[in-house]
Amino acid sequence: MNKILATAATLVFSTAALAGSSFTPEVVINDNSAYGALRAVRQSQDKIQYIGCTVYTGRFGSSATCFARDILGETESCSTTSAEMMQVISSIDADNTLYFEWNASGECTAVAVHRNSDSIAYEES
Repeated sequence: MNKILATAATLVFSTAALAGSSFTPEVVINDNSAYGALRAVRQSQDKIQYIGCTVYTGRFGSSATCFARDILGETESCSTTSAEMMQVISSIDADNTLYFEWNASGECTAVAVHRNSDSIAYEES
């Protein structure tokens, strides 16, 4: 399964391999995945799109939720209590591209954060 995620992330982020280029997609939502560049989405003129994640840690435990809305207004989100995924999610900053996947129960099954030529990824089975 991690090979599938690595392949998907490579395809999604492949344009970043060019020297001096930057990969700035706005939000794209597919059947069970979403991705987008945080800065490009924030700077878009439409004010419809958004993408990001929130990590919560408190007396009721820890969890994270990733969420996205595309230009058509379609929204998707997923949640996780996986420590590994929360670590990846906590590494997001404004210059990153975020990619996440979910299952039919709304649980995050993969999260990838892209920074230039490297990425961090983890997938739960």
